[in-house]
Amino acid sequence: MKNTITCNLCGGGRFSERTPFKGTSRRYVYDFIYGRCENCKSIMRLTDISVDYSGYITSKNLQTVKAKRLIKFFSLLNVSMDDSILDYGCGNGSFLLTLKDLGFRNVKGYEPFNDEYNALEPGVKYTLIYLIHVFEHLADFNVFFSDIKRYSIENGKVLIITPSSSRITKLDPEDPFQQFAIHAPYHNFIPSDEIVMKLFSDNNFRLKVHMDYDVARSGLFANNNFSALMQHHLGGAKEDLLTSPKGKIAGTVLAHAPSVLNTFLFKTRDRLVSTFLFEKK
Repeated sequence: MKNTITCNLCGGGRFSERTPFKGTSRRYVYDFIYGRCENCKSIMRLTDISVDYSGYITSKNLQTVKAKRLIKFFSLLNVSMDDSILDYGCGNGSFLLTLKDLGFRNVKGYEPFNDEYNALEPGVKYTLIYLIHVFEHLADFNVFFSDIKRYSIENGKVLIITPSSSRITKLDPEDPFQQFAIHAPYHNFIPSDEIVMKLFSDNNFRLKVHMDYDVARSGLFANNNFSALMQHHLGGAKEDLLTSPKGKIAGTVLAHAPSVLNTFLFKTRDRLVSTFLFEKK
C-alpha cells in the first residue's frame, strides 16, 4: 500500500473498513485492499498499482437492448440523432458503433488506451459527453474537467454512470454484487453520490438528473445484477463471464437457477450504480 494515502476525490487521508478484494481478472488473481474515506465516504483502492489496460477484455458486441435504454434516456434530455456526442472512455468503441447503427450520425469516441480513439479532435464541441462506467477509472480530474469544459457547447450536457459507494453500507468481499461493482483492481475508486455532485458543482456544472440505479444496465434480460451473479458462479473473473462456452453458461444457470433467474427477470435494477446528468453553467 501507499506510504501516504490520500483520497483521489476529496483529499482526505483517513480510511476505515480496509478490506481485501480478489482481482476480477486472470491477470490479477491476488488481493487488493479497498477502504472507505472517512471524509467523503467514497471507497478507494489503497493498494498501489499501475493497472495494465493492454488487452483489457471487454464485450465486442454490446447488446442492442442496453443501447436502446440509453437512447430512450437521451430522448428525455432532448438529445437528437443529429446532435454531436462524445463517448469519453469508449474502450473498444462498441457502444458508439451501436449508436451509429441505430441512427446517431455525429458520435465520436475518446479512449487513451486505444490507438484508434486516443485523440480528441481540436475545436470540436459536443452537445452531450457521456461516461459509461468510466468515471471510476479516472486518474487525473484536472485533465478530465479541462477536457469536458473545452469540448462542451454552452449548456452542454455530461452524463455519468458510475458505481456508487452511497449504497454499499459495509464492505463485503464475499458479496458478488460488490465484487462486480468494485472490479478490483481496475476501479481506482467507487465515489459517493455526494462527492460526484460536489466535484461537478465546483467545476461549474449544475446537476439536472440523479438516479440511484444504472439506466443502461438495469432491466429485463440484460442487467448488471445478472452479470454479477453469473461472473461469480463461473469463476469470478471478467474473462469467465465474457468467454465461457455456451454449455458452461447454460449449466451454471441451471445449477443456480433460483437466484440467477431472479436477477434475470425480477431483481433487475442495479442499485450499486448511480446515473447523473450535469449541465455546463
